Amino acid sequence: MMILSCNNGAYDANPNTNNGGIGVPNTGGGGSGGGGSFDWSGTDPISAKVEGQSFHALLDNVVSLNGTIAIQGVDAGTGTSSSISLTFPENTTAGTTISLNTASFVVYMQGADSYTSVMGGSGAIKVLENDATHVKGLFYATVKSMTGGSNAKTITEGYFNVTK
Repeated sequence: MMILSCNNGAYDANPNTNNGGIGVPNTGGGGSGGGGSFDWSGTDPISAKVEGQSFHALLDNVVSLNGTIAIQGVDAGTGTSSSISLTFPENTTAGTTISLNTASFVVYMQGADSYTSVMGGSGAIKVLENDATHVKGLFYATVKSMTGGSNAKTITEGYFNVTK
């Protein structure tokens, strides 16, 4: 097993943290300087902003395995195929906010480039609804390159509403 980490510097992607507007992404709530909360909406099945650019999944895939749910959305309409994947405990109850870690994480892929919150990134997933047939929620993340280095992507205003 190999564990890697890197310093995220002064950047904090948490929409509930007010850093005076320095390095905090516009999360859709609380203005452009941070201090907001999970108060945005999105487009089914999965949507977000990656580095400020709109991401809307044209295809989605949901897999439940060993108590974990994995949700993937693919946006082939950007010229370069990109995807966002979220993984978290399947039994997460509505209203629960999960801080990203090695068991609950976000992955972003664009072309041959891959980024993950596990490689020193940060963020959270808030589950709004979770029943036998669908799961709906909001998320944000800072994802770091899987190849190392300081390359990172900021995902804001993340939204999912998918059928299990």
